[in-house]
Amino acid sequence: MTEKTSQDNISKIRTELYSGKTKRQIANELNLSYYVVKKYGKEFVTSKRIPVKLEQKIRQEVSSGKSKRRVAEELNLAYDTVYKYTADLGLTHYQKYGDLEPETIEKIREEVSRGKTRVQTARSVGLPYSKVERFTRDIPMNCEITKEQMEQIRRDAAQGKPKSIISLEMGIPYLTVMRYTRGITLKQTQPLPQEMIHRIRNMVKNGRPKLHVAKELQVSFWTVRKYTEDITTRRYIHHSPELIEKIRKSVESGNSKTQTAIDLGVSFNIVCRYTRDLPGKINSWPRISGCALQLLEELVKNGYALHSSSYGFKEFLILKEHFPSIFRVKQYNKVVYFLDDKSKIAAKAFLEDINKRIISYKKLNQIVRPFGIELDKGDKDKFITKSKNSKSHWNLVKIQIK
Repeated sequence: MTEKTSQDNISKIRTELYSGKTKRQIANELNLSYYVVKKYGKEFVTSKRIPVKLEQKIRQEVSSGKSKRRVAEELNLAYDTVYKYTADLGLTHYQKYGDLEPETIEKIREEVSRGKTRVQTARSVGLPYSKVERFTRDIPMNCEITKEQMEQIRRDAAQGKPKSIISLEMGIPYLTVMRYTRGITLKQTQPLPQEMIHRIRNMVKNGRPKLHVAKELQVSFWTVRKYTEDITTRRYIHHSPELIEKIRKSVESGNSKTQTAIDLGVSFNIVCRYTRDLPGKINSWPRISGCALQLLEELVKNGYALHSSSYGFKEFLILKEHFPSIFRVKQYNKVVYFLDDKSKIAAKAFLEDINKRIISYKKLNQIVRPFGIELDKGDKDKFITKSKNSKSHWNLVKIQIK
């Protein structure tokens, strides 16, 4: 089932909402996006107050110093829910470390000076990394620069020298220069000398791109642009009539504009510029390329494909248009794509991927239902008796609270 919402799906959503189910449950059962269910069920208020024990657990975790977002992730709750029940505490993860004692600050600086990284120092002292970084900005790290170089960087920056110039002169990465000049009140940068301004304008008038001028003279691109706003640079490089004729003949003979660009060794934009009045080649077969092709290769190889940063819902819709036997299931923020005849293999791979502790046959059946299959008793026992070292150990905590 795709997430193209038909009238039947809308009717099912409303029927399930009338029965008292939450929007999240309906989205999982119907294999739809939560936001689609939320869109067509705006008038239904399905939120219920969480159990008192779970509320106490939330407040206890936040009071102990954990961030609200981390508590929401561990207990599988929405961030807004955690915020709702802890708004009266008046204490956030970062407010807790607002003012540090001088002894603590001295300890932080000593550890960083002895060669410890800021991350290690933050863990040993029990403070956020940002707090450690704030009080040790003037201490150079052993792996980057020496103390003398750090002092030179800060001195040059305070005198008004551009940070990009400091980076080039000292051979130090620009981001490193930025890191060691935070908190310095910089002097106003001096205007460029008239000789430099005339040189910039002459180079741009002679046809040099403004970006090339900035790199050659070691000034900012915006500085070059500021002093050459009244100069109109050449928009196009004019090509020979012979090349233009070759481009047009190639497209007129039936070659695509992309193939013409490859054959003649020019950019695709140049071909489009001189063939705007000519129709492009119409492909008689659907073309699948890029990330969609990568997803298709994975499906052909294994019969299923777990969600990846390389492909997603957009690529699924492209393939679904030409291959109706491809399906998609989304549960617990995990997605799997699979072929119709490989649904059982995909279901097993999906169960292993979500790495969730399943404690009943009912819960297992709810997860497997969108695949349209029935697992054998042996397979069910395998997933119900998963290791206690599961990443979703929070589920046990949730059951104990209930």
